[in-house]
Amino acid sequence: MVRGMRKCIRAHAAHAWKLNLLAVLAASGPLLAQDSNVSRIAEPAPPVPQRCVAKASDVIHMAVKNKQGEILGRVEDLVVDVESGLIVLVILSTGDSLKSVPPTALQHDGAAKALCLDASQQKLQGAPVFEMVKSSESHNPERLAASYRHFEQSPSIPPVQKVHVSLEARDRASPRVSPASPSGQWQTAGRLIRMPVLNYQGQSLGQVENLLLDFPAGRILALVISSGAVIGREGEFSAVPPTVTRFTTDKAALQMSGWKESMLRSPHFKPAEWPDFSEPAYIRRVYRAFQMEPYFTHEDNASDRGVK
Repeated sequence: MVRGMRKCIRAHAAHAWKLNLLAVLAASGPLLAQDSNVSRIAEPAPPVPQRCVAKASDVIHMAVKNKQGEILGRVEDLVVDVESGLIVLVILSTGDSLKSVPPTALQHDGAAKALCLDASQQKLQGAPVFEMVKSSESHNPERLAASYRHFEQSPSIPPVQKVHVSLEARDRASPRVSPASPSGQWQTAGRLIRMPVLNYQGQSLGQVENLLLDFPAGRILALVISSGAVIGREGEFSAVPPTVTRFTTDKAALQMSGWKESMLRSPHFKPAEWPDFSEPAYIRRVYRAFQMEPYFTHEDNASDRGVK
């Protein structure tokens, strides 16, 4: 907590210093241009923003509140496209029905252990209904778009394409940025947790222990896998980019290709000693072990260029 506050204070101080410097330079610009002896002042690099990361196991059954502090309901589950690294929908239980909510409409409040939705109870009641027994309907682009429109969110999920890019084809483009194209292979986060992970010979690599979620981006940051035993690190976990996995034909397990060398390079940790996954530097180590760049690489580059 103290460490996070210090980082926040430093970030605000650097931002304020930058604004003051730009104001001074703007006011004295003509004078500086006339004086060739004045050295150009280098603008400090902006601090790298931390990601807002939550564990799927913590989010499921988490309370959802609005800005007035009213409890709107609880998270029943999440619909995710693990092969593309996308959070598709958050399934919100209001007690008498399930509602479809776009992930980007929610903010994670780690301190309060809750999600915040800027909506009244009346607004939520008018949201599209999600039926678990007909969860295949969530693949319907019109129903999906209706949920995003209702909460005034820009759909981050293009229409589902029933095409599948093999991992071998992905491996030929290296290093690569984690894609955001839907695979159509959607699943609930609750079912993914404890799902077996296999190699292409059908041998066990471990199981999915959790999913790390980045709500502002609507993305799965990483999958946490208990894979230590197969590489001589018994009892340890490792994080992997979700897009290096694909479902088996029966969707009963996930598969990984080219896993061994990547898993050996990837950082590992003990179940009781989770690293700070909000640190971009740590996530880059995870992705680069698989010869990939994180999805937020494009965001950071655009920010550096002043692109909004």
